[in-house]
Amino acid sequence: MRREFAFPLKHVLAFKWFFREAKTLKELSERLKNYHFYVAIPKSNMLVTTSEARPYLVLFTFIKNRPDGGDLILVQAPWGWYSLTQILKYVRMFAKRVGIFVKLEHQPFKQANNP
Repeated sequence: MRREFAFPLKHVLAFKWFFREAKTLKELSERLKNYHFYVAIPKSNMLVTTSEARPYLVLFTFIKNRPDGGDLILVQAPWGWYSLTQILKYVRMFAKRVGIFVKLEHQPFKQANNP
């Protein structure tokens, strides 16, 4: 039986991201692939990625709009099981692993009745 969700997004967070060990989007892409992430590059300054988990839980959109990095939009699907606290913790671990630094930019969107 298919589960229905009242709203198609559980969490949406906006970050600023900065190059560290990864110095280009191409290097970031390679690092993500090494950690078993799917990567799509719809524009030369944009990278979209998610893990190999099916169905996906979290989608990351990197937009390079500064020489030292850019904006990161993180979206968790409604069936995702991460709490907001867990996302804020794990995104920093994820960033370090792939060679960037992230800083929360705006108050996170949280669907009503989601932890």
